[in-house]
Amino acid sequence: MAEQVPGTSGSYTEKTQDTINALCDWITDKTKNGASSEELAILPEIAKATASLITASKKLVFISVTDCSVKDFVHLTKFFSCTS
Repeated sequence: MAEQVPGTSGSYTEKTQDTINALCDWITDKTKNGASSEELAILPEIAKATASLITASKKLVFISVTDCSVKDFVHLTKFFSCTS
């Protein structure tokens, strides 16, 4: 089972997915609705960092799948089918 983030509720994977979703929402909002010059200046780096976070989170989950039960594996498969 996934470890708990110290001082919070939810697992690392849940918190990571929440962060990824928030970053994707921010990127989508700024590209669809416009952004300030400061936001436009950092948008490429935010997009690149978000892509790296998605890649890293999938690799970490893949590595830890060998420690998962069948139930956890089914949950992870559903999770990543929604995010890819």
